[in-house]
Amino acid sequence: MVENREIYRRCAEMILADNHAARHIDEIAMQDWGLASSALVEAAGRECAYALVRSFRRFHGFNIKNLFILLAAGSGNNGADGMVLLKTLILKGFCRPDQCTVVLSKKPSSATTESEPVNPQTQALRALLTMGLTVVAWQDLATTEREKLFSKADIVIDALSGTGLQGPPKGSVAELIFFINENRTKKDAQRIVAIDVPSGLSDLWDKRTPLVHADLCLAVEPVKVCLYKPAARLFAGRIVPVQGIFPQQLLEKDGQYKLVSYTQISLDKAAIAPFVVPPYAYKHRRGVVQVFAGAPGTSGAALLAARGAQSGGAGLVQLVTDDRLAEHLLSHAGGILLTCPTWLKEQVQSGSRSPLSPDAVVIGPGLSWNEDLQTRLDAIYESQNQKAVGLVIDAEALIHASRKTFRGPTVFTPHPAEFARMLINLNASSQEPIQGATDTVIETLSVDPVPLLRLASQNTNAVMLLKGHVIHIVAPDGTCYIVDGLEPVLAMGGSGDLLSGIIGALMARMKRNTGHIDPVLCARWAAVLLVKAGHLLCRQHGFTDPGSLAEIVGNLAGELWLQ
Repeated sequence: MVENREIYRRCAEMILADNHAARHIDEIAMQDWGLASSALVEAAGRECAYALVRSFRRFHGFNIKNLFILLAAGSGNNGADGMVLLKTLILKGFCRPDQCTVVLSKKPSSATTESEPVNPQTQALRALLTMGLTVVAWQDLATTEREKLFSKADIVIDALSGTGLQGPPKGSVAELIFFINENRTKKDAQRIVAIDVPSGLSDLWDKRTPLVHADLCLAVEPVKVCLYKPAARLFAGRIVPVQGIFPQQLLEKDGQYKLVSYTQISLDKAAIAPFVVPPYAYKHRRGVVQVFAGAPGTSGAALLAARGAQSGGAGLVQLVTDDRLAEHLLSHAGGILLTCPTWLKEQVQSGSRSPLSPDAVVIGPGLSWNEDLQTRLDAIYESQNQKAVGLVIDAEALIHASRKTFRGPTVFTPHPAEFARMLINLNASSQEPIQGATDTVIETLSVDPVPLLRLASQNTNAVMLLKGHVIHIVAPDGTCYIVDGLEPVLAMGGSGDLLSGIIGALMARMKRNTGHIDPVLCARWAAVLLVKAGHLLCRQHGFTDPGSLAEIVGNLAGELWLQ
């Protein structure tokens, strides 16, 4: 039964919460489920302890036994979680009391020594004192004592502040954040473990606010959405969700933000089924994708977008590229149906080939925009309205498509700079003016991209997939899906072109198989396939041509779609 419950939890989409939603979940858990605050803190700290032990075994290859652990604890429930974690490690034999020290950001009150319990933090602190741990207040330590204590630590557990922080950290908490980061640079082997979020991070965080630079973040459910602010994600290290604290039904009530991973979605049979066609299916039954891409100097973008469509499982891929580029690419086309506007026109006029009727169209990668392309985009737009063809818009086409409101399944795939340029055109049709220069918009996207993405999605009636080391997928109804794409091998030219092609393939397969297209599901699948391929490629080869990613995506998709 325990194993079955674990499988169910992994399959269920992980809900992310902002501070308001997290507090509401806490309140409902206490009011309707009878879970006291002390019980929730006890559960969170205990599960964090187990997650810490498992993570060090898996990712660092050693036990934490015989390591010196320093806990930096604040005065709220985050500090209490850290104390329960430490208590659990000691009770379960993972460390000894003489190997642990607690540094408090604030001196404990006299109630700590009284018999009646006061709050979860006081209760946890009493237990540690009874066990014989050294507990000191930050203010009582001289500078030399601070340096000696922190330099001795093999693991520093950051439990100073949670997401309830209002504004930048102040006083001793701010001093401790600075000291932890500064000391970490002097000891390469030291590991910083943050509980819930790196201290200093909150929904209101901006780049001026200092954060603890964590190596590992034990993200207590509900996992906080602020962890995936692109600029903040860089300071969270490896994020390990800590689950089993709240009833699943309670977490599922708030679904505005959802974390998507390959592991989770690949266990969801309902998410796989729309792309599975009979093994004997003819190529058109597997979906037809038409790709408009490439110009002199950007032949790689055109090929990669088409390769992406092949790797996603499309049965037929037609690449329509620049007249001057077409002959050059013929020897590299492989199974791609390569053509150009001039050839297309001649073939149709001569009757040697009928116009292709695609299930999905990808337009933009590597294109140099001109009047003919604008005419083409307008024609695709009208055709989509009539035939519900899937449409993926990338690169230069994004700017010109942003004035339209789409009635068929559409996905925009900008990176931050492209999105900032899109907003100029979006202003023309938006009822709510969008202010800010390009640099300002890019800065906003790095801290809190969701509001702007929601506005763009609602105005165009299209799914917005913002590329980056954190991928945000926002639907017109406001739902936001997040994919943690922090993989260095993906930070190379061409991976975005590949992504657009993969989305096109999934749209085409789904349309042929089910008669309709869910653009959000296609975008989610494409993002996790690309990120998973990046992880595998990094382990196998390191940095290489993005075409290698297409091969791995093809292997992954084949395992899924050929079930």
